[in-house]
This record gives sequence, C-alpha cells and structure tokens, in this order.
Amino acid sequence: MVSAALGFWAAEALTLAGAWFWWARPADYTPPWCRVDGAQVDYEAAALAATSLETDEERAAREARGVPDAPPYLVRARMAAGYGLGAGVLAGILLGLGEAVAVGFQGFGTEAQVLWYGPFAWAALLGGLCLLGGTVLAAFPMDERDARGWTPSLALLFTLVPMGLVVAVFRLRRDVYAEQMPPMPVLLAVVGAFAALALFLFFLGPRVFRGRLGALASARGAIAALLLVMAGGWVGMRLAPTLPVARTTPDPVSAALADKPNIILIMVDTLRADHLSCYGGTQVETPNLCRVATDGGSIYDGFAHASWTKPSTASLLTSLIPSSHQTMSKPSALPQEITTLAEAMQDHGYATGAFVSNTNLTESFGFAQGFDEYHYLGPDYLFGARESSSKLVLYQIVRRVYFMATGAKRFGDFYQDSQVVNANAFEWLDRHRDARFFLFLHYMDVHDPYFAHPYDGTGFDRASHQHPTLAHAEEMHALYEGEIAYLDEQFGKLVERLEAQGLWEDSMIVLVADHGEEFGEHGGFWHGMTLYDEQIAIPLLVKWPRGKRLAPESARGTPARLIDVAPTLLHRAGARVPPEMQGLDLAGRIEARPERDRMVLSEEDHEGNVLTSLRTARWKWIQANEGNPRGLPTEQLFDVSQDPGETLDLSEREPGTAAELAENAAAQLLAAQKVGTASEARVSCEEYQALVALGYVEAGSRDDCN
Repeated sequence: MVSAALGFWAAEALTLAGAWFWWARPADYTPPWCRVDGAQVDYEAAALAATSLETDEERAAREARGVPDAPPYLVRARMAAGYGLGAGVLAGILLGLGEAVAVGFQGFGTEAQVLWYGPFAWAALLGGLCLLGGTVLAAFPMDERDARGWTPSLALLFTLVPMGLVVAVFRLRRDVYAEQMPPMPVLLAVVGAFAALALFLFFLGPRVFRGRLGALASARGAIAALLLVMAGGWVGMRLAPTLPVARTTPDPVSAALADKPNIILIMVDTLRADHLSCYGGTQVETPNLCRVATDGGSIYDGFAHASWTKPSTASLLTSLIPSSHQTMSKPSALPQEITTLAEAMQDHGYATGAFVSNTNLTESFGFAQGFDEYHYLGPDYLFGARESSSKLVLYQIVRRVYFMATGAKRFGDFYQDSQVVNANAFEWLDRHRDARFFLFLHYMDVHDPYFAHPYDGTGFDRASHQHPTLAHAEEMHALYEGEIAYLDEQFGKLVERLEAQGLWEDSMIVLVADHGEEFGEHGGFWHGMTLYDEQIAIPLLVKWPRGKRLAPESARGTPARLIDVAPTLLHRAGARVPPEMQGLDLAGRIEARPERDRMVLSEEDHEGNVLTSLRTARWKWIQANEGNPRGLPTEQLFDVSQDPGETLDLSEREPGTAAELAENAAAQLLAAQKVGTASEARVSCEEYQALVALGYVEAGSRDDCN
C-alpha cells in the first residue's frame, strides 16, 4: 500500500515538474519546433484562424468584457491553499468515517475512539497535503472563481480517489476475502466506481464547487465540518456498544466448590516445545517453566490445531477444531453461541479473569466471553491512538514508517512483556486469593520482535523483515532463545507469588503454547504459513493439584491436542463439559485412547495458504492448495518417528498410508462441519457410513441411512 501511494505521487511529481517550466514561460513564448504534417506551424496565421471562429456577437462581448488581470501570486496562494486545505479535510472526513464504520462492523472492543480519531487523523494528513498542493496550484493565473472551482476538485481527485481506492481494496482483501485479492468482478466494480468519481471530479467538480458547495470546501467550512463530525464521533464513542472493563469483587467459595482447585491456564505465544529443557532442549535452561510438569505434574507431546494465534487460541478455549469454530481469518471473531471454557467455569461458580497481550485476542474478536474480567494489555500506541484507532490503515502505515525511521525498538511499542503481565496478574490474584477462580494468562515475549536482554533497543521483527534469509537464522534464533530465558525468569516470579499466597500446590495449572516458530527448517521463517512440526509441536505441561496426579509424569509418545485442555480443566473443576466440545480429559493413559483421538488434525487458511495436516505418533500427512503462496507441495507424507525434521516425503512411496490418513482427515473435517456456526452440511448416507466406520459418529443416529 505504501508503495502504491508513493508510486502515484512520484508519477505526479514528474507532471508537476514539467508544469513549472510551462508556467514560467514568457508571455510571448512560442515553441521553436511545432510541426503539423511535416511543416512548421505559422503562429500568426494560426492565431488569426482561431480568432475567425468567433461570431461578431462573441467578439463584441469579449472586447466589452475585457480580460481582468489575475490576482498577485500571494493572493492566489492564500485562496488556493485555503480551498486545498478544505478539500483535504473533507477527503479525510470521508475516509476516516469509512474506516471507522469498517472497524465498528468487526466490533469496537472496550472503546470506540476511532469514531472521532479516524476522521481527525485522515483530515490532518490530507488537509496538510492538499494545503501544499493548493500553494503549488496557485502558480496558475487563477481568479477567485477558478480557485474555488478547480482547487477542491483537483485536491479530491489526487487524494480521495487514489487513497480511497487503496484503502477499499486493502480492506476487501484482508477483512472480506481472507488475505486474497477480491474476485475480478468485485475488483472491477470498485475500480470502476472510483474511476467514475475521478471523472465526475474532473469534468463536473469545478462547476459544483463554484456553487454553494464551494463554501463547504473552504478552510473555514471544512474545519467546521470536521469539528462537527468529531463531536458526533465523541458522542458516538460514549454510546457505541462496547465491552466494559470490569474490576470485580469475587464471591466467597461456595460449599460445592470447597474441595475443587483453583485453575490457571497459561499460554505462551510462539513457544516451540523442543526449546524447553524438559523436552530435550539444550540451548536454554527453563527450570521454572518445566516445573509445571516436574512438581507433581505430567508432560505431553502437545500439538496445536493451527500455526497462528487466533484459530489456535480459539481451539484451546472452545475445545473445537478450526473448521468448527470458524475463527480462522484476521477479521473473524469467535461466535457468541459457542460455549467457551471460561463460560463453563463461570456457570459453575468460578470467578474468571484473563490477561492477554496479542492484538488477535482483543475483546472485539470475541475472546472475552465468559470472563468476569478480561484485560487486553495492548502496546503503547503512538500519537494518542487507542486499540480501535490502531486498526486504521493510516495508523498502520504511519506506525511502520515511524519505526523504520527511528530504528530503536521498545517492547512496549509492540506488546506488553511478561513483567507487565505479571504485575497485572498479581493485583488480580491479591483480590481473588480467597476465591475459587479460573485465570487465563497469555505471555507474548517469545513472539517477534525478538529483543535482546537486558533491553538495549535492539530487536528483530517481522514487520521490518518480512522475508529473512538463512543468513539471518542464527541471529534470530539466538534472540529467540534469549526471550525464552527471560520468560522463564519472569515465570519463576509468578511461581514465587503463587507459593507465597499458598496457591501453587493445590492449584491445577496447565502451560501450553499457541504455535511454534520456523527458523529456516523448511526454507521459511516466522509462523502461520505451514503445518510442519516446528510450527505446531508445542509444550503441554500439566501440574495436577497436590496429591492428585492423574497421569504419569511422562505421558509422551502419543500426541496430545490443545482441544484436550478445556475438558481436562472442566473435569477437575467438577463442571459440566459442553457436549459440543471435541477434546478428551488428559487424565489416565493417553495411549489407551481410541485411535481417532490419538490423531491431531491441524488446519490453516491464512494469506492464501489453505492447509490440512493429520499427525499420529508415527506419521504426518499434509495437504496444501494448488498454487499456494508458500510454494508447498499439494501432498506430503513423513515418517516422523524416523524423520522428525520432516525432510523425506514418502507420499509416493507409501500411497496407501497417505490415502488412509487423508480419509481420516476428511472424516474429522466432515464431522466438524456440524458444530458451532459452521455451515450445516447435509451429510450423504455414504459419508455417514464412512464416519460410522471411522468412529466419528454413532451408528443408528441417522434413520434414513440404516
């Protein structure tokens, strides 16, 4: 988007540069070379011919009217700059209101500042640009009538049209079509609409603005309109439906919950299992994180159902795979009708609280369901913006330019680190130490930017390095490991606080990650683009309440799923497990589960990569869409028991195994379509019988297929 805007203005700069030569020509200037049909033009004869086109009446009227002298340049500059400022402010109001509506359509969250901030921010930028443009345009010998007609028309033509088109296409691509370009008919319709607006502004705009509407395009009229819109936005901000930020006073522990444990669920963003010492990692010592399993707990081979935060966290909190909860795209929100872990805990009498610091988990995306207190600890926003305003396309552009220009990085510019999360969580724990509670903590430290510790302003972030090379891998990996070490230290302080309050031993504590991170293992970096194990193999550590260990300390060897966490916690709380939840209790011997529950289905529909994988203790099957941006093969099969790095594709050598795993994946997806707000697909009798054969539905549940 930045490139498109800069390219447009670069092209216009050439035109304006040529115009200066034309404006600066002497009054008697004639081009020395001007040929028609190979013959040099006779300028005097051409002037006489042009004059002869007038009728006698027109000539008399022209001579009687005379040609007034244009005002001096400074007068013209004042007029044109004023109309340019006014037109830019009007363009900003329209773009700001449009973006505010788009943000509101997705949900404001806890505040709706964007209703006034959006028009103001866009008006400040475009007003300033058009004021300068008007000053340049004043080089033309215009009178007041020309300045009033042409300046706002051209200002809107060169700001509202290109920037409005860029914003519209960007939001359609990201918010409507899941990071894919809109279909050609939609794209042509949008481009056609802005082209029609451009033609209107050029051919009819001057006439319109010479009329009464011209007063609105003046600096005074436009600023008055902006103040009116901002006042309306401020009122709307107060009245808009937002989620309150509550500070609750918990109820005393009821008799029904007296023998039940407090429950703490901790999710570390972007943490790979193989980087913890309890999983065999050797580069970083993580005694505090691993203590969850070593102090009366169990360690599992955990796997996520997606490789980026929003769908993976949705699966964790709902015990539904992504095809069931449908929260898979950047603008999607967790459906209200799905019962979350927090809602089930809340209904059972638990006080519920959460502290998160990833923008994909804000209240506007539905993750606050069931929490008495849900605190999104957002970054330190620039320029007085708040969360809703940070979703403006303009804010994102300016933010990126700002960080590119300043160089130095602070964690608060991107997220709040574990020290800040702990400080907020400690205050909450102080208020709830005598209650029966469920607390969800999310730590963001391991996610990029990877900062050096102690903090010195250096870091490596995805926004500035979209496509790192293998030459960056060592530096990135070292910083990533440093972040894990820092998190382990801060997590140790959480453990100390829980011990000091007498909450550690008797609490049920689970530590997981939402996904992992790639460092060139399969030719790429970051996450959200593949379903290889470096992106979906995660820690899953369970600390059982004191004296109530319900699984071996090492429960490794059989894949455990994120969707198993919620039922496990609900069982320990004695709460009802919603029937639509797809996971199972982790208590007992995981290897004794039915075969279908020893398989992990993972999905991705992100930035053009549509992926499905099925992971068993031995095999890993992956399917990718044709022409995916990452360039992945359409089908791969790995024997992960012998090839944990997933380097040798066996799909052609083992077609029967690949087909069997593909059938199981298809069956799980087919069964999942009937949960939550997913489309109510009508399953055929053949498909129904296949689901019965694989154990995904009970025999006899369809009378028409028996």
